[in-house]
Amino acid sequence: MSFLAYQAGLWTPASAAEHAVDTLNQINAILQANNVTDTNGNLIQLAASLGNVVWIMCLAVGNIQAVNDQNLLSAAQQFSIQQESPAQLMETLPMVGTSLIPGAYSLLSLQVTATSAGCTINAGTKAPYGTVCNFIVQNTTVIPSNGSALILCQSDTLGPIAVAASAVTAFSTTIPGVSSVYNPAGAIVGRNLETIQQLQQRLLLGNVINTNLNGTIRAIQGIQGLTATVVWLNQSPTTALVLAGGASIPELSSYIVVEGSDITGVAIANAYAARMLAQTWSVGIGTPYTRTDLTFAAYPTNTITTSGGNFITAGFALNQWVQITGSVSNPFIGKIVGLTASVMTLGQCQLIAESDANSITITIKNVQVYTTASGQQIPIQYDVAALQQIDVTVYYYAGTNTASNIQSSIAAILSALPWQIGQLVTSQLILAALQNFPYATITGAQVALHGGGLVNEAVTPGNMLPVISASNVTAATG
Repeated sequence: MSFLAYQAGLWTPASAAEHAVDTLNQINAILQANNVTDTNGNLIQLAASLGNVVWIMCLAVGNIQAVNDQNLLSAAQQFSIQQESPAQLMETLPMVGTSLIPGAYSLLSLQVTATSAGCTINAGTKAPYGTVCNFIVQNTTVIPSNGSALILCQSDTLGPIAVAASAVTAFSTTIPGVSSVYNPAGAIVGRNLETIQQLQQRLLLGNVINTNLNGTIRAIQGIQGLTATVVWLNQSPTTALVLAGGASIPELSSYIVVEGSDITGVAIANAYAARMLAQTWSVGIGTPYTRTDLTFAAYPTNTITTSGGNFITAGFALNQWVQITGSVSNPFIGKIVGLTASVMTLGQCQLIAESDANSITITIKNVQVYTTASGQQIPIQYDVAALQQIDVTVYYYAGTNTASNIQSSIAAILSALPWQIGQLVTSQLILAALQNFPYATITGAQVALHGGGLVNEAVTPGNMLPVISASNVTAATG
């Protein structure tokens, strides 16, 4: 019987009636096998009738078995992530050392200019974004006469709220002394709380342990202001890891790429250094500064002098972090603590005296400092993902449909698709997004890195975030 044994993956709970029929059939089989007959010599077979006391007894036993089935199902589901109920999944989280990835509020910076009288913008002041939400001023800011300030605001609604530049231009109440208000850049988009379905998929992928690479990625993903994260780890002691697009990660090093902005300035470093010890690397998106006439003064002076260049006009500034490569004696990263046109002074490093005629490259880097309990400071490098535009051509058959918005509707759907950093963009993913398209039958799709030839799979560089803009979507009959 099913309550004694079942084949894993095929068993489902049975009702009381189903168990009763099963029991009655087995009784009848035994009667037949033993040729049990009545006084007239006819084979006895019991019927499922309320007039049959044996059937009533079968129903009673079947009800007990049905209850046991439900208990067995609950127990079995505790060991099957795919079958667990939402409540059971939540109970599983402490056992596997994880939790739901929290939601985040969208962030917006407002440029506020004061009149000659100056003004005070109090924390809690609201700046409405239409009827969608309000952006709340986070810190009280005093703006002097004819001055201006960039004021951080947080949405009052959890989740992703995209705001274009110059879309928020006023506070909800009139504030004396305010001359103008606008947001010079778009919002840092928030995110929704991780759904049960997303959690289930993460558990199935094994992305739960807090102290491994996946746990580090999850911790960085949970930082307010970040919308996408990838951490590449080169475990080879001898060979650089070259990502799609050419980004190179040195041996036994880690490479962090994020989309968005960490407003705390330390959360990325804390999330990474608290879990992993591999040195981080920064490939960098900008143009490096290269010279062959640099002189390095030894620690503690820590100065780099150029005989003909100009560090200031080259774009360097105080408190930037830089990475030096090409020098045999001085491969390092350091923070600019002093700067003139010809002399750069670095902290967080110990230079060796050297006059170097080699081609030395100085690159500005994104770095946060993790401070240990003993006070040691560990620089954690990372990069902000550049956007990789994707071209998409969608083929469709409209039939008798004369709708004029097929192109714009397809573009609207595809431009809203979320992507991960370095994600492979395929025709199959495009077709999946359009499988319920109401205006035409979608017959095919092709993709390409912007400006390249159309293919079935577009390989995004490992430190870039694929983006499909409406202007890069083409819809054609075919």
